[in-house]
Amino acid sequence: MVCRQCFVECLAVALKETQFVFRPPFGYTITCPHPGCDRCVTDVHHFHVLGDESYQKYQKIATEKLVAMDDQGVFCPYPDCNASFFWEVEDDDGKTSCPECCVNLQAVFVVQMIPLQQR
Repeated sequence: MVCRQCFVECLAVALKETQFVFRPPFGYTITCPHPGCDRCVTDVHHFHVLGDESYQKYQKIATEKLVAMDDQGVFCPYPDCNASFFWEVEDDDGKTSCPECCVNLQAVFVVQMIPLQQR
């Protein structure tokens, strides 16, 4: 058992240093800070204790990591957008639209898309 203050500090460090691990079915989360313990935070809504802004940052990072793992995951190539999403072809011409900026994208862009942290 860990006190709330220590838990909040642990979450803050994990967010600042992007120390998340992928644990199905929970998604991207953090592991227990105690040495030798392989448990993890099973409800990612615990990141709410850091406040709304930090929770949104966690959601963005976790989403980007999940999208980067998937063959259908892409990042919008437009610098002012930075959206990450799963490629869903809207019709048979190999095009889709970015859900954030609504720019039409072609399958050729998929190879060129890289995560925000690597741009």
